[in-house]
Amino acid sequence: MKLYKYYSLATKEHMAYAAQAIIKRELYCGDPITFNDPFDCNIATHLNPCLKKLGVACLSGDRADHVLMFSHYADRHKGIALVFDIVEDATIGDSTFLGLGQWVDYVDHERLPDLASCHDCSRAREAVFTKWKKWEYENEYRVLADLEECDPSPVRKFEQDELVGVIFGLHTPACDHREVDCWLSQANYKTVWRKKAMLADTSFSLEFKFL
Repeated sequence: MKLYKYYSLATKEHMAYAAQAIIKRELYCGDPITFNDPFDCNIATHLNPCLKKLGVACLSGDRADHVLMFSHYADRHKGIALVFDIVEDATIGDSTFLGLGQWVDYVDHERLPDLASCHDCSRAREAVFTKWKKWEYENEYRVLADLEECDPSPVRKFEQDELVGVIFGLHTPACDHREVDCWLSQANYKTVWRKKAMLADTSFSLEFKFL
């Protein structure tokens, strides 16, 4: 199964996050209360205390040619997307961190009252995987990190062979191409392919050319 993680390279901080992912194989698991959708994880605000010790790694699945994803999450096509290939349906003992995630459920207004009125803390995680249908284009896949019982650090590692490719945006500067190539070399990736995004000729989507 292919998963995509988008990165801006606009600032030193952004560059550090991308370098951390490539060189150290580390993904940052963000605080679900701070996400850009104001309803995200807030459709049951009384359950927020149950979410305080959870970090969330957010990726996108199935396709990377949606123009909005690079626009919103890769600095208006000047960033990159890391491409992961993970094993689906592995047993818990054999699964990697990325393999433990699940897809976000996109719902309409009729589903909102059910979860918003719930006071069962066991359903707090359900709120993390429930978003408004208008966000469906993201096709989001989320992995939860328990920051209380397992590891207090918001960083989790992926396996080296899970990173299979890097896609450069339409407008990624040449200097950032070279920087990313340096990171790949430093981390000793042997088989990671590199592609450049291009505008499709007959649709509002992207195409990719091998570099």
